[in-house]
Amino acid sequence: MKNEKMKENFKKLIEMEMNLLFNKGKEYQVDEDALSNFKENGKLVGCDPKVIASIYMAKHFTSIMNYIKKNGDCDTTESITGRINDLRNYLGLLYCLIVEEENEPVENLPLFPDFKQKTKREESSTYGENIGVVKKIRSKHV
Repeated sequence: MKNEKMKENFKKLIEMEMNLLFNKGKEYQVDEDALSNFKENGKLVGCDPKVIASIYMAKHFTSIMNYIKKNGDCDTTESITGRINDLRNYLGLLYCLIVEEENEPVENLPLFPDFKQKTKREESSTYGENIGVVKKIRSKHV
């Protein structure tokens, strides 16, 4: 694929994602908080909202991987383009959760963060407990 065609495809993909995010997303938010779905479900099950976002992402990633493994021969209710749109949107929403948590404007976030430095969330007492719960859930399903 030539660069110009790839650019066209990306523009179309981004346009679809924005429409999906801002139209469908309203169904899931409380008041004006576009991230409330993750926060409320995090409270409901006792984990970080970012874990909820990662679970939603994993669902779509698994579907995409099945599509690849089966050469597109899958019985699904949603197109592969829709799954890709959803996964990319959840990555963006995860980014927004991180920006909000760090309480930093986007332009102030480091391009390559120092992963050795603990975040505010990691320093809290419940973070370690949440990670322990996630590890237990993972070990049961692996």
